[in-house]
Amino acid sequence: MKVVKFTLNEQYYDDLKTICKNEDITIKKKINFLLSNDRMADNIEDYYPLDFKENPKKITLKINEELYKGIMKNCGKLNIHANKYLPYLIYKYLSTKRNYKFKN
Repeated sequence: MKVVKFTLNEQYYDDLKTICKNEDITIKKKINFLLSNDRMADNIEDYYPLDFKENPKKITLKINEELYKGIMKNCGKLNIHANKYLPYLIYKYLSTKRNYKFKN
């Protein structure tokens, strides 16, 4: 098992938990799905919501080796750390589910 740490706006994290609960899927499985379907943006910060720094919540996930390697592979392609890539994946996904104000 590997550990990844990142910070999300608490409201967005709660929304993700609710969506996962409604879909009867774990957050780890949702991240795995998002990772496998990600068509990386040129500028990932375009997907960060305007209020992403408000109400920060620190998240720590224990994930399997395969998911960790997938995350690190995409981080390498974008030349960023997981603590920036994982919020991008989640915010990008939530931008399709909710009416949030994003930079893009």
